Amino acid sequence: MLTTWPFLICLVSLIANDWWLKAAHPGLFTGKLSDFAGVAVVSLMTFSALPHRKWLLCLLISVTFLWWKSPLSDSMIHLANSLSILRIGRVVDYSDLWALLVVPVCLHVSEKQSRFRIASKYFRKMLTVPVAVVTLFGVMGTSARPIQEEYTVRPLASSTNIPREELVNVISDVAAKHDLSCYGCEGTYPLDFARYFGKSLSMTYTLTPENTVSFVIEYSSDPGYEEAVALRAALNSSLAEHFDGLEYTELLRK
Repeated sequence: MLTTWPFLICLVSLIANDWWLKAAHPGLFTGKLSDFAGVAVVSLMTFSALPHRKWLLCLLISVTFLWWKSPLSDSMIHLANSLSILRIGRVVDYSDLWALLVVPVCLHVSEKQSRFRIASKYFRKMLTVPVAVVTLFGVMGTSARPIQEEYTVRPLASSTNIPREELVNVISDVAAKHDLSCYGCEGTYPLDFARYFGKSLSMTYTLTPENTVSFVIEYSSDPGYEEAVALRAALNSSLAEHFDGLEYTELLRK
């Protein structure tokens, strides 16, 4: 399978998009290309490795991709990042599920694999190991950590008393106006931690006992950047409007 032309085209598309096209030409096409190519690469390899369980694998691939693209995978991502095993991340975007349309196509390719092989047996042997290595890094790279912005809003004076429930409500109102849905907001207010998800970005806030609010905004596409800028400006403006004596700090990076 590693030396069939459909697999090689998908692999090259995946790597080129993640390493160049997505940054050079941001937009809907490059935003979705990695999902389609990534699902195809994984599906083709999986079907080839377990040829007698293909329909079960179709189901498993679909369910796993749905889990990955939903907030249900948050706990695994947070655990992996906290242990510093592998810095990973993704933006919840259910429109990415259209990529599952390639799974039946990949099933057909795997069943007719001999038709799509590179003709030369010599070149197939020569390419197998390098392609396997590149595939490993390509699949890992497409789950790379999204662009992340971190900043803090806190009282200028430690004695400043800010109603925590009102603070949380202001954040919630801003998130709602930007079409962000909260995950894990079923607890009793005021919440000390919450995650909000939109089409192109996510926002996390953590509230300390000193009324310091730490924000993390993540995005991985051009529309996500624009939405992140607008969300950040709206949060700062709304917090400044409702509360006096707040200051804004941003994490410095090299």
